[in-house]
Amino acid sequence: YQRRVHGTGALLCLRVLCKRFEFRPSGEDRKPLSNIVNATFPTLLQLFCHLNSQQNLPAEGALMQKLLCKTFWSSTSMELPPLFYSNPAHLGQWLDCFLFVLAFPVPIQDPTSPFWKVKKWIGHISRNIFQRYGDEKKGKKKQLGAELIQNYAAKYQDAWLGLIDLHRNRQYVAPQVLTLGLSFLDTSMEYQITYERLYPHLDSLIQQVLTPLMAFNDSDAELWKENPQEYIRKLYDPLGDLYNPRLSALNLLLKFTLPSKPFHKDDVLPRLLLHLNNILSKYASDHEKDFRAKDGALYVIGNIRRRLLKKDEYKAQIEPLLATHVFPEFQNPCGFLRAKALWICGQYSKITWASVTNLGAALSGVVALLRDPELPVRVQAGSSLGAFIKNKQCQEVIQPMLEPLVSQMFNLMNEIDHDSLIDTLELIIEKFGENLASAALQLCRRLAGHFVKTSPQTKQSQDVDDYRGRSGEDDEIEEQEMAAAACIRALCTLLHSVRTHEELYPQMEPILIPLLRLLLQPDKSEYIDETLELLSRYTYFMKKLTPELWSLFPLLQDAFNSYAADYLPVMLAPLDNYVSRDPMTFCTGDCLDCLC
Repeated sequence: YQRRVHGTGALLCLRVLCKRFEFRPSGEDRKPLSNIVNATFPTLLQLFCHLNSQQNLPAEGALMQKLLCKTFWSSTSMELPPLFYSNPAHLGQWLDCFLFVLAFPVPIQDPTSPFWKVKKWIGHISRNIFQRYGDEKKGKKKQLGAELIQNYAAKYQDAWLGLIDLHRNRQYVAPQVLTLGLSFLDTSMEYQITYERLYPHLDSLIQQVLTPLMAFNDSDAELWKENPQEYIRKLYDPLGDLYNPRLSALNLLLKFTLPSKPFHKDDVLPRLLLHLNNILSKYASDHEKDFRAKDGALYVIGNIRRRLLKKDEYKAQIEPLLATHVFPEFQNPCGFLRAKALWICGQYSKITWASVTNLGAALSGVVALLRDPELPVRVQAGSSLGAFIKNKQCQEVIQPMLEPLVSQMFNLMNEIDHDSLIDTLELIIEKFGENLASAALQLCRRLAGHFVKTSPQTKQSQDVDDYRGRSGEDDEIEEQEMAAAACIRALCTLLHSVRTHEELYPQMEPILIPLLRLLLQPDKSEYIDETLELLSRYTYFMKKLTPELWSLFPLLQDAFNSYAADYLPVMLAPLDNYVSRDPMTFCTGDCLDCLC
């Protein structure tokens, strides 16, 4: 036991040492790392082989394997050490060790287990090795890359397919390992030898692995119920989850459907559409509906829209598909399927609608679900509404219901800070500003108030070393900042939209001056871009600059001196407006003293 503890400590120190050189550029800066690799990797390889030979490896042994993998990763992720070019067999032995661990069964259903974490790091390593070094074009690197593809690509592909097959058979595979396995298959499509071996598995992958991974699952259902705000955050920021099997499955599926190499087959999209049609037809005919299967099918259809809209034979079928299989789900008892119906309508909202009835049905469904009892559905309705507003066909239908829509959007914004909702409101203002002139002051007041409510009260600093400890609270603050910035952009749009009603700008002064005074404080420096744009527009549209507007000039100068010097090009617009609109005040007041 004591020897294992000492060995683990030594490996940890070596890992930390190698990590210091991980991102060093080629040449002399990486020479110390090359010396470390030459001195330690033969011994580390012997240790790895010894651990692999153990009959019942304890968790401490798996932890040592993980540290070995992390040390290898830090030494090879950016560039292979010279040792592997001078002795390719040594690299092959490492790859054999990784392959053994990858294929070894893990009975533990806990993603934090060191046994699964070892596989996770091997996932990173295998993908990086074949992605970065498998397609080298020159000299020894080209020779080594060719050997990697010829000797190991198929073996690793089989090992990953084996793990994915466990998932297909409903056996436990840690989500991060499944994600990396799908990412490896994505990488393997770049090489003919592995693509041709993967192609026969296409139908089973699509039907039994990829499409089911797209569907609403138990984890989604729990989050929807327990914390709908967090569900919405994850839904709109899937990249925030580094180990998201759904995203990896989608990327692989999209790569299948878009041939990019001469050896790629072009029959994948028709086969996928046939499978999706079978799911939708079965759902329509079955008495016991599989809501989740349909959710997954709609998710795929929404994400392949660019492929479908490029081909006339598919493009013509979109509107009938929406009318037949999507609009009825606006009344579905499952909230997640109502939300998915809204989402896919938003994805295809820009099509040219052949039927006014279908367009009306789509918009009526979106507007009605703004009052849905479930928050994720309401937020999706608000987001999809923005997509419809961009379509000129929809604008005539939306115009009669503008004021209640704006009111409903503000009610929704009071429930959750989400920038997509404010983006929709900004689009309403941009497209229908003339029709909203009578409500402009109220809009201005509510947007300013929403900024004050949404903006975090204190600006939190965060060191680089603290990044790994990002919490849900950090994400919430970031979302609040994005929503607050969107409020300022919406105000800028409002000022531009009512430009033909000059009488409104002086009436907005009691609202905008306190807001701009707040925005020009150092603790609001993250909004400086939006602040300068708002000040620029307001000083441009105001025909006469008032003393209250001039009172902001010293704050603008303080901002330049303290934190906004880099923003001088953006700051020139409001400065020019001050000087050109009221040169006498500029020359006779205290402004010249501020600039001196």
